[in-house]
This record gives sequence, structure tokens and C-alpha cells, in this order.
Amino acid sequence: MRMKAKVINTILFTKMLQSVEKLNKTCVIKFTKDKIYLIVSKIELTELQVWGQVAVDLLFEEFIIESANNNEIWIELRTDQVIRVLKSAQAAIDVYCKLTKKTGLPSLSFNIKSMYRGDNPVLLVQDIPIRVLNLYHINEYKEPMVPQPHVHILMPPLVSVRTIIDRMKSMSNYLTISANFNGEFILKIETEAVSVETYFKDLISPDLNQVNNSSQQDKPKNQFSECQISIIDFEKFVHSYVINPSSVICSIIENFAVVFYVYVKNETMSYMDYDQETRQFGALTYYIPAIIT
Repeated sequence: MRMKAKVINTILFTKMLQSVEKLNKTCVIKFTKDKIYLIVSKIELTELQVWGQVAVDLLFEEFIIESANNNEIWIELRTDQVIRVLKSAQAAIDVYCKLTKKTGLPSLSFNIKSMYRGDNPVLLVQDIPIRVLNLYHINEYKEPMVPQPHVHILMPPLVSVRTIIDRMKSMSNYLTISANFNGEFILKIETEAVSVETYFKDLISPDLNQVNNSSQQDKPKNQFSECQISIIDFEKFVHSYVINPSSVICSIIENFAVVFYVYVKNETMSYMDYDQETRQFGALTYYIPAIIT
């Protein structure tokens, strides 16, 4: 088993790791020939899960991977340790990473070449302890399977949403999210003592190029779909994003889940083809299950 690569986008790699680091101290990274996956599925006191993916060539060059498990390698590590290394390497000339062993223990090793005082190159090696997952532990990780959404909508600015949720969370443990294909979006809490909602309009309902969904086709554009979730789970989501808060899609599956897609946007594209973005570049997907009361 081996993996090595030249890291060409330390900033993007750092931002993706920061998004999951805010949710959990550790994460699982799955390396394949075409994509890198970030997985956080065991978050304390929450049902929230995050499954991220990014195209290998957005992060790496000279990428080599070999393993007996279909050329896939799964590792678990402390996210904050990788973030510190990547931040220290953002002004470096070259950054290489590889799987190795130090004193018999597996590590993710970074070789960072920088210039120091004049034209003198300095090579810094930083090793991060990791746990390599075997097939038994890999089988514990299953990305949630969700039905076709009843509605999907481009989220309003998450900075505004964060401010609203910070106020609502002191009044209720539950949040109802509603939206329709007319560009309307509602955040609502309701208890015996209080009912509060925030309304957004003129939002975009993007074409996700999904399989035709009869529940979408038969529904009037102004008819709302809704789902009740934990307000704490939603708060964790709105406080974790750092990738591209202008491109976040909310998908509502009534009485099942709310799924948020945070896209790794290619800045050279003049439009957003979300299906193409996911295939060619990547996204962070946040799954929050419904709460039925």
C-alpha cells in the first residue's frame, strides 16, 4: 500500500478540512484514483453527517495510489493537525505528502520546501499520526441514501441565516425548514409559548439534472414542502462552512431529511451547472435527518 502526491492547492484543502474540523476533532479521508473523500459520520450529540468529495486534480499532481482494496486507502486522523501543516505550507515552493511509517506507526508525512533569507531552500518534514482503516472498519461508513427531494433551493446568504439561528436556538430545540419552487424559503420555530418565522423570497431553484420526480412535477410552484430537524444540527452546519457560502443548495425530503450541498466552485465558470460541478470538482454534503414529533 502506498500513496504520494504533490499538493498544489493547500488553500482549498485547508478550507475543506476546516469545514469538517468545526464538527469533529477527527475525520476519515478516503483516497481513490479520481477523488478524495472527507467523511464525518460520528459527531457527538448529533445526527448530522458530512460526506465531502473533491476531484484529485484540484488538490494534487503526480498522484500515485496503490492498495489491495481496489486502489482505495482509508485513513483516520486529527483534522486540526493537518490544518496546521497546510497553513504553514501556503507560501512554500513545493509541498509533497505520502503515507509512511515512523517507528513502526503509520503516518501522513508532509515534505515542505520553502525559501529562507535569500535564496536558501529549507526542507521541513512534518509527520501526522494516522490510523489506517481495515475492511471491517470501512464497512461501518455508509453514506446515507435519500429519496429524490420534494424541493431544492439555493440558500440565502448563510451569514444572515447564522444570525437568525443564533437567536432562535434559545427558544426551541426544533426547526422547521420550508421552501417551494417559487423561490420562497422559511425558517420557523413553534412552541406553546412562541411562534417565530423568517421568510426569504426571490431565491433560485436550480436545475440539478436529477431523475424526473413525480412529486416535483405534480406540485404547484407555490406549494411548500417542509421538514422538521434539530436546530442544534442546523446550527452546527451554518457555523461550519468555509468553502463557498454563495453556492449552497438546500434539498428537502419531507418527513425524512434536509440535505445541504456546499459546492467546490470552479471560479473560471461563468455559470453553475451543479451536476457537472459535483462530478468534475466536488461538494460537501451535509445530511440532517427529520425529527417526527
